[in-house]
Amino acid sequence: MNIVPDVNKAFDAETKADKHIKEIIWKDADSIDTSLEATTKDPVAYKSVVTFNDGTTVEIDVPVKVVDNRADAEKNNPDITTSVTVTQGEDVNPEDLIKNREQLPDDVTIDWTVAPDADQVGTTTGIMTINYPNGSQQGITITITVLPKEEQVTPDKNRVTETTNKEVVDASVSSAKVTPTAVTKKAPATTKERAKTTPTKSLLQTGDAPPTNAGLVGAVLTALGLVGLSGARRRKNN
Repeated sequence: MNIVPDVNKAFDAETKADKHIKEIIWKDADSIDTSLEATTKDPVAYKSVVTFNDGTTVEIDVPVKVVDNRADAEKNNPDITTSVTVTQGEDVNPEDLIKNREQLPDDVTIDWTVAPDADQVGTTTGIMTINYPNGSQQGITITITVLPKEEQVTPDKNRVTETTNKEVVDASVSSAKVTPTAVTKKAPATTKERAKTTPTKSLLQTGDAPPTNAGLVGAVLTALGLVGLSGARRRKNN
């Protein structure tokens, strides 16, 4: 590929040893396509010129098949993540960094030539190597940012118990229902009902409660009147 082949290699040893042949060359070497694209095509015939010692010439078609003679490392184009972020102490698998792993030959091996140190917080580098079956290699530098681990918080058992008990109490209070006591409102009394319940004044009877001050005064005055009337009658009789 990318090199015009030697036309003499297209002829056998007997032809090349013929003493009547002066030389064999390409008629138009510049027209021969040896590009990478040509590697995907079928063989193409190009003209060669055979010159004899007497000056006569003859043109012979020579088929040319362009072969991709690159090493595997040149043929393949792995898509690699060259910058990653991990947590302190986390392992980094180099195969996980190749996005198109399925496009590489099955029998390649991928490993760290220089392993990164992910135990230290900060930025570090590593070199991963892709080893191809034909012995060719590709080395890629990977930049790795190492972040610190998150601190593990141990729960306080006493605090958890206290919180749990409080939640239980709160739940009990929340679920308790207060049933209001029904109050019966008494309707206003009617006129007849008020007449029945209103006390009436009655004359003082024997055995009744002691008279009031006004009653005592009246009794005294009555007694004095009777005494005066009795004395007047006695004087008249005398």
